[in-house]
Amino acid sequence: MGELQFKKLTSSKKEPKIVEEMTERVKNLKPVSIKGITIQTNSIFIHGKKSEVEFNYCGRITRRELGDIIFILSVVYNGKKYFEKLTINQVKKSKKSKSVSWSFSGASNKEQLYLLSRFPTFKGVGSLIPQKHYNLPNFSGCLGTHGLLYPPGDFAIISSKKLEDFLLSSNRKTIQLNDLGRLNTLQTTICPCYLPIYNIEDCIYIFRDILRYFWRFY
Repeated sequence: MGELQFKKLTSSKKEPKIVEEMTERVKNLKPVSIKGITIQTNSIFIHGKKSEVEFNYCGRITRRELGDIIFILSVVYNGKKYFEKLTINQVKKSKKSKSVSWSFSGASNKEQLYLLSRFPTFKGVGSLIPQKHYNLPNFSGCLGTHGLLYPPGDFAIISSKKLEDFLLSSNRKTIQLNDLGRLNTLQTTICPCYLPIYNIEDCIYIFRDILRYFWRFY
């Protein structure tokens, strides 16, 4: 689990606009260089029908967007890229109430969580992901993550797999702000960094197509 701050992303803004602004802010972060090693960050806005995929959920075929944002981190040494990781992130705003909480009730939330925690075989049906079947190995447990946005502009990132395990084991449909600490103590793998990015090499065949989609505009 990690936390970022996005000040001025107020609760009055709709979620797609917030996601778009977050994507741009991460994309515009300046690289950090130390003794010839450069760490670069990037992000891709994939929210909406363009990233929709089709998969089997509990015996029926359903459609959901692959996610909202892809976060990417690259390590470059002397001008050569040696390491790159990514995560597919689904953003959720906290509910408007006195206490900070996020609801995962309803079919759409359950299906999205299932997709990003288990990565069943899926097929692209939108304009972004080619219409063929994919099987993505989630070795790190953090290929899929959920980004929990709450006032005044904080953003907690947790493994979708860990989130699903927590909800199922506690028989709950909502998590509270103080549950984030409990999620951080569970034994299974957490995202142990502020901007979690996970192995692109395992998934290069699909993300190569996504990157090509965006590169055609430049």
